Amino acid sequence: QRQTNFVCHELAHFWSSGAVATGPENWINEGFAEFVSGRAVRALRGDSAYAAMETQWRARAARAGAVWTASATARPDANTSYGKAPLLLAALEQRIGTMMMDRLLQQFMTRPLRTTRAVLALVAELAGQDVADWFERQLIA
Repeated sequence: QRQTNFVCHELAHFWSSGAVATGPENWINEGFAEFVSGRAVRALRGDSAYAAMETQWRARAARAGAVWTASATARPDANTSYGKAPLLLAALEQRIGTMMMDRLLQQFMTRPLRTTRAVLALVAELAGQDVADWFERQLIA
């Protein structure tokens, strides 16, 4: 499972490395790569392997602050980027469904989305403004 996660996470960076790595938007690079690798683990290794990843995300998220705020200037810490961010993306998938999340990920990976505002605009475009507003509230909590 760890090897599958590692390989899929690194491969996901091919599509999810557009944000400035040293700034507050880095959660996009790491959070999406971690979430996508989790989905791959679920598809390849099953629900129990994915549940183990979610448990790790939750443990890290418990030590994390906000994923992003409009006034942030620093890069999020590892607990935020590798724990809370993918956990929030998993919550988004629960809220909008797997098919809509597939569409969102396809659009995310084919558009040059480098900012949180651009990601939120994509969520609004595909799932509605209410969902985008909910997701933003989760990011800043």
